[in-house]
Amino acid sequence: MWCYQKPGFEALIVAELRKQQQCSQFCDTLLKAGGVSVPAHSCILSAISPHISSALSSSPAPPSGQSRLLEFQALGACTLLHIIRLLYSGEMAGEGENEKQEAIYAAAKLGISGLV
Repeated sequence: MWCYQKPGFEALIVAELRKQQQCSQFCDTLLKAGGVSVPAHSCILSAISPHISSALSSSPAPPSGQSRLLEFQALGACTLLHIIRLLYSGEMAGEGENEKQEAIYAAAKLGISGLV
């Protein structure tokens, strides 16, 4: 029996997915809130958010070359950007108590738990 490992594999995957998301590379879903649209990978979204996973599972796949649109009426643009950062890095950071509460509330509504 043999086994090889790639040191730093998890960090490499996270960094590469974040880079792809920032360049809209291989993104198949568009998240929209507060007048801002952010491209994302549906596999990342559904792996971390049960709410988004359910929404993606219940909607038909878009035609080839097009993205699904998920619009969040109750989120502001800043909160959406915090959620995207959380999904792609495991972290959220910001300024101010209101901003923090909105981001935590949004994460909870999306089924993202275990924030410390």
